[in-house]
Amino acid sequence: MPKASTIMVKTGRTQTDLEVSDIHYVLMDRNYANIHMEFGGVYKSRITFDELKTLLGDSFLPTGRGCLVNIAQIHHIDDMVVLNSGERLKCVSRLKPALVAQLCAARNCPPASVDIKAPRPFKPEKQPAPAVGKSVSPVAEAQAAWEPEADVRGFSDGAYLNIVVKRRRIMLPVNSILYTDVEGSHAQIHLIDGMVYRTRTTLSALERGLGDGFLKVSRSRLVSVMAIHSVTDTVNLISGEALSYPPYRESQIRKQLASRKKQFIDRFSDEGVPTTPEEYHNHYRCFDNAPFAFTDIEMVFNEDRHAVDWIFRYGNPALARLEKIPLKSLIGSSFGSLFSNMDSKWLSCYEQAALYGKTLEIVSYSPEIDTNLKIICYPTFKGHCGCLLFNLDAKDGQLSTLKL
Repeated sequence: MPKASTIMVKTGRTQTDLEVSDIHYVLMDRNYANIHMEFGGVYKSRITFDELKTLLGDSFLPTGRGCLVNIAQIHHIDDMVVLNSGERLKCVSRLKPALVAQLCAARNCPPASVDIKAPRPFKPEKQPAPAVGKSVSPVAEAQAAWEPEADVRGFSDGAYLNIVVKRRRIMLPVNSILYTDVEGSHAQIHLIDGMVYRTRTTLSALERGLGDGFLKVSRSRLVSVMAIHSVTDTVNLISGEALSYPPYRESQIRKQLASRKKQFIDRFSDEGVPTTPEEYHNHYRCFDNAPFAFTDIEMVFNEDRHAVDWIFRYGNPALARLEKIPLKSLIGSSFGSLFSNMDSKWLSCYEQAALYGKTLEIVSYSPEIDTNLKIICYPTFKGHCGCLLFNLDAKDGQLSTLKL
């Protein structure tokens, strides 16, 4: 049995807890493990094969060099290992007798009941209902011989992207998608948490489904506008990824990016204001893994309608590190209650953004946290503003080059 019900792996900059029971198999690719999950997702993590064997325990069997398979997912064994999903994985011949013996032992059946040469006919299991918001993972090209029959269909109104992966229909929240790459008749859909789906579709179908929240930066790539950190010789994402684009498109990309971001800022004020911390987090989840601090603050006004304080409604982990206060203490608290030496200069800037729709840039010293900051604030919801904060004293101060 596995040593634990979950394991923690690092995917990009994110630490992710994976349910061991949801892992179907693992394929190594040099120094990386492609961890294939339920519903066709794959996590790509830098971890050794031996480390994974130790973490997963004896409920996973080696079927070849760099391959571990969940016993519970094995349907039968013939010349290959056939999974319940229909996928077929290669198996080293000399490992088959031991693999069959282990499989029989795990199922508490005599070895003679498993015929590795003439298995019973395989019938795919009945497909489950669509998985809404199910966490799935980065799909590195599968080394298995099975090719999914998938297509993009039934796009919703923009809240979810409805796709089919390995004969299963999945609905992905659009605000969880970083970018998509199309190659031939297939697309790889990269999610914020480091996961990727591979499905059969076209770039034009994705453009229709994702809407104007995504920018076409090349013939085969769409990128979330709100996920773009900056544009240099590459398109730099808040996840730390740098995506290439044709140099001749730089001017067009910059112009479209500025226009699209302005549209999004203008649109925020027309949307309903979240009412719970969970709703705020769902709205701003694309900032969770950003390398810079971000917060949405609600202004507090006195009877004369002058801003006197603000309340943190959303903040990412980078904000907690910058403010040196845990997120659970920040969210829902006013700035004045946390810092007795609040400098009033911040209030006037945030008030202009929240009330008058201005986008402002502030470069100043913060006595509250003893740090030189660059802050870009802009209107979000009514009475709110969003703030991107950059530590100018840190080595990564070059992040302050971000322009809206």
